[in-house]
Amino acid sequence: MSPAPYPIAGMKATLVLVAISACLAPTAAAVPHRASAPSLVKRSTLVAAKDGAGAVAPRRSANPGALAATVGIGLAVRALPAPAGTTPGAMSLLAIFIATIAGLVLEPLPTGGVCFLALTTAVITKTLSFKEAFGAFTNEVIWLIVLAVFFSRGFVSSGLGNRVATFFVSKFGGSSLGLGYGLAISEALIAPAMPSTTARASIYVPLVNALAAQADSYPLDKDPTGVSAGRLGGFLSQCHLQTSVHSSAATMTSAAQNLLGMKIAAEMGYPVPGAFGTWLLAACVPAAVGMIVMPALVHYLHPPSVKATPGACEDAAERLAALGPLSRDERLVVGTMLGTVLLWVFGEQVGVALTLTLTLTLTLNLTLTLTLTLTLTLTLTLTLTLTRSAWPLRPPR
Repeated sequence: MSPAPYPIAGMKATLVLVAISACLAPTAAAVPHRASAPSLVKRSTLVAAKDGAGAVAPRRSANPGALAATVGIGLAVRALPAPAGTTPGAMSLLAIFIATIAGLVLEPLPTGGVCFLALTTAVITKTLSFKEAFGAFTNEVIWLIVLAVFFSRGFVSSGLGNRVATFFVSKFGGSSLGLGYGLAISEALIAPAMPSTTARASIYVPLVNALAAQADSYPLDKDPTGVSAGRLGGFLSQCHLQTSVHSSAATMTSAAQNLLGMKIAAEMGYPVPGAFGTWLLAACVPAAVGMIVMPALVHYLHPPSVKATPGACEDAAERLAALGPLSRDERLVVGTMLGTVLLWVFGEQVGVALTLTLTLTLTLNLTLTLTLTLTLTLTLTLTLTLTRSAWPLRPPR
């Protein structure tokens, strides 16, 4: 009996996807904000707020103990007897896959290093050929995720993401619960064009830290007792964490796992026509209910001692006034974002695939020179993408 190919194919695609995401995530979090969030706080709290807010983690060497444990877990899985009907390399691939998951938890190396080490091990042990191991790099859905993450850099580097978040803080920030709703709504608005929670966190984590510092509330690395975290920071952090799950599920392009799930469903014989609209129709109600209920639920279960935050509204309004009108880069991001979402919704009717939509969007950004960093990144991406022999106009069915 021949085994079903879908789980094995899913492991290959997942290994490649995690490797790509691991390489993209640190740079997304390290992109500097044109209008940094700590400027929302008063001068007296600025120094305390900026330490660790969006800071880049220091370099670290490999952890030999964790590396040995990761390899040991993989060898232990490989030593298990193979179930009847599996192919000869199935257990080896399963062992490498589980060892990769263990490595992501134990962190013997940075995340990208663990994933590429796993891919290299699969090739060296002849579990997979080079073409099989890296074949997912030519998959349209994988490239859709990569291109979308690159596109999301525009939100960070242009300062548009911080402007959107600051605007909602100025409207809802009169109370701690209002701050929770303001953060949730603003993230839900930018999530469809920013399919990476890590990239969105590079906007919202410094903002949460700054708002909490205004209430003399600090994370555990600054206040080991945890007493000050209960004033405001603990609630805002939990609220953002819980509501980001719902904003990620609201649209198909709000999270990388959504796109991967659609790909696996299509491979198993269940393609979804009009994928973007179908997903939105199915997810809009539960996601909206979740985003409405979750801040109030977190406020009840993890109540902050600071209930009123009038200073947040005033500081956010002052910051918006200082930012002035939308810059050229911000207007470009808004225009390309709206065009991208429209093509994602109606592209299938006019014969434009999801991946081709982002390629067109990024080409426009390149032509108009959004930022030097983004331009160089997108040039490399488009060069790699265009090496493919053919580009389908419609998603595979």
